[in-house]
Amino acid sequence: PKFTVIIGGSHGAGNYGMCGRAYDPRFLFMWPNSRISVMGGPQAADVLTTVKQDQRAR
Repeated sequence: PKFTVIIGGSHGAGNYGMCGRAYDPRFLFMWPNSRISVMGGPQAADVLTTVKQDQRAR
């Protein structure tokens, strides 16, 4: 069985590596202020910046 407890934040590859929601754990307990995302904030900002720069280069 897979049990997951998230206290703070779970972002990016760590979310998958530690049996995040995508792996359908049998029990997922989260603190009320915890967050889950596919990508962390700084990484998302880098991706959006790169996309915008590529659009301007065209």
